[in-house]
Amino acid sequence: MKLFSLGALRKIPFFVWLLLLQAFLLVNAPAIAPPNSVDTTRTALTVYMLMTATLMPLVPRQAWMKVGLNESIAFFVGGLVVGSFVFAAFRELVTGIFSLSLSGPLYLLVLHVFVVATSEEIIFRGLLPVIITPALAQVFFGFFHFYAYGGSLIGIFIAIIAGFIFYAITRYLNIWAAIGIHAAYNATVLGILSVVGV
Repeated sequence: MKLFSLGALRKIPFFVWLLLLQAFLLVNAPAIAPPNSVDTTRTALTVYMLMTATLMPLVPRQAWMKVGLNESIAFFVGGLVVGSFVFAAFRELVTGIFSLSLSGPLYLLVLHVFVVATSEEIIFRGLLPVIITPALAQVFFGFFHFYAYGGSLIGIFIAIIAGFIFYAITRYLNIWAAIGIHAAYNATVLGILSVVGV
């Protein structure tokens, strides 16, 4: 008797796989992050994992939760790839031929792709719009980034607008595409990914 079959593994929701990956990153933080960033990385991982794991059971059953593993991965990767090129090109305002390059630490890319974007989308686009209004959820998303933007009202306003865009993507595509695009946005805004001339 097989303990795990490929069919059974495919039925496990994508967010469970992402939580397992987050746990793996937490345990292996000393091997992934530079020595001076291990504690910060572990703290961020712990906070986001706790938020996701504790709030996820509260999310009412929605269509995006029933999407299979293959389709979830396809939307996630598609959103990440397309979003990376669009945001990087916009950020750099490059004309002509360009390519995408890793210009920041790899561990930050992994952290923002598999932890930050995932948890924030599940909470601010999956849970809060159902509990409160979608508009208020996006305002909370903006103020959640208060410290990330140094208390800048313009930064908070940008985060609120981004929240509405991610919410629209969740409504009209699915949450996995929004997670990929959110991860691409974070990676390019933070300068982890950039467009360089060829």
